[in-house]
Amino acid sequence: PNKPDYRGIDKPKLDVFSGDASVYAHWKKKFLLLHGPERNLDDAYLANALHCLLKGEARRKVEVHFTADWNGDNYQRMWDTLDDHYGSKHIQDRCIQDRAARIIPLEQENLNTVSTFCDEITVQINYYLVHDPTAVNNDNSHLYQQIRRKMSDKIFLKFAEWTHGRDDEDEDSPPRSLFRLRKWLQIRTTLLRETEVFSSSAKHRTSKSPKQESFTSQTDLGDSSADESVRPDSEDEPEGCAYFINQSGRR
Repeated sequence: PNKPDYRGIDKPKLDVFSGDASVYAHWKKKFLLLHGPERNLDDAYLANALHCLLKGEARRKVEVHFTADWNGDNYQRMWDTLDDHYGSKHIQDRCIQDRAARIIPLEQENLNTVSTFCDEITVQINYYLVHDPTAVNNDNSHLYQQIRRKMSDKIFLKFAEWTHGRDDEDEDSPPRSLFRLRKWLQIRTTLLRETEVFSSSAKHRTSKSPKQESFTSQTDLGDSSADESVRPDSEDEPEGCAYFINQSGRR
């Protein structure tokens, strides 16, 4: 009765892996989930399925283990090779460090920049919570200092003011850390989103009120017509003056 029921659910599709170490860990977990032990698949089939989902450099790396008799031993050797080239802690650390270095500096505070910056910090936090928790809990860590340098002084001052006097919230962590910074960014994102929604609604309401604009246009048009009815044309004025002069001479 506790067995999962997958009837009517489409089978998730797995992208082909070509050697991008930054997505390897997630890609491997998805493969193992889709080809779990409850399916009772033999290793020869799994090795073939794995090979079909590889291309480029990743495929070339595992093909050196293929043999003419094709047995289940290929499957584990393929994973060992992929883990060595793309899944080792050293490689994964380098990938996450490179991603941190590519984070776009937070120079302006708007919904897009703040939410993107917050997302990138979340990636760092999720990784280091598993591999090095002190990096996200310590305000003297290299990671925290690196992120700090990517914030303008004006924006960081807002964060510093927000953290002032909040030491009692968590006595085990410093008032400034990646955890606190992410929490502040999440609050700012919510406020900016609410402001943007309100601003959009106000603009929408204004665009739905054409009567005032129409009345203004008609008023402007009437004024313009009135001015033209009493203001002589500069080019016709000499001719009109000559007419009156001629009539005076005839008298």
